[in-house]
Amino acid sequence: MRELPEAAYNTIHWINEAMNLRHAGMPLSAYRLHLEANTATAQRVWNAIKRLAALASANQRRYHENEDYVPLFDEITPDNPEFAYNARQERRLVTSVRLILSGDPTVRLSCPTGTLEEFEEDAQRIGNELKHEHRSIWKYYAKKRVAGQLDAKDYDFTALEELYYDPFL
Repeated sequence: MRELPEAAYNTIHWINEAMNLRHAGMPLSAYRLHLEANTATAQRVWNAIKRLAALASANQRRYHENEDYVPLFDEITPDNPEFAYNARQERRLVTSVRLILSGDPTVRLSCPTGTLEEFEEDAQRIGNELKHEHRSIWKYYAKKRVAGQLDAKDYDFTALEELYYDPFL
């Protein structure tokens, strides 16, 4: 069994890496990230990523003028320095998910992605639900939204990680 948060954060890392190439000016014809898994498992991972991005979007709206902006995901990432997502990476996640939902061809998933409108509605709903809550409640909400496990027979995450592993990160 693999933890869903670990799979989501690894996938977020790959998505952000692919989007960095896009934003650095690399032509789209030179690369494309394909995230393969059976449809049900891919959907679970993608839904976790969208939930985290919607929560991050709500967090950004709440704290957009706050110079002491603190990312939500710092406490739910695995205890591996490679996964220490800071505010910049959290903002990049929101941008990346919006681009994917808008039809950007940089990242291809083996499941339906949903729509940008659904994503924005989810972010707005979360923001409304949590707007008066203490910071710890926002972090608990983030943990709760990506809880779960993946069956290794459905998703051989190790093989994918080795295939896309970047030793320079």
